[in-house]
Amino acid sequence: MKISWENREETALRLVVFSVAGACFGVDTDQIAAIVDFTTDTDREEVVMLAERLAKRGQSRICSPTAILEVRCDSHIRRVAVDRVEEFIEITSDAIRPLPTLVRPYAIESGIWGIVTQGGRMLLLLDFAKLPGLCDLPR
Repeated sequence: MKISWENREETALRLVVFSVAGACFGVDTDQIAAIVDFTTDTDREEVVMLAERLAKRGQSRICSPTAILEVRCDSHIRRVAVDRVEEFIEITSDAIRPLPTLVRPYAIESGIWGIVTQGGRMLLLLDFAKLPGLCDLPR
């Protein structure tokens, strides 16, 4: 979808906004095949716990997953647990800010590529395709 302001065009990005370990993230809706509930019956062996994947080595993250994002990975779906899916939003490319220099190396290695300030909160933009090992893990 294109949004036009006067003589310039901006590309709109549709995001699924979710939280993990107290942080808010946004991911392009095109990467998500479905969103399902995380229940006591969920087979944890088939689910990637995103809080654990984003934690630095030796650091633990407390998470209380309530939802699973079914992420499109080339020829298969990877199930990723998040604490909570909050909303769907649409932003324009001019709303995206670069990562601060200090956190850029760690963030990029984690698939985080930008920041959006929206509604008084900071959203970290995440690309699941660039989250190391997510889509190439054995099913």
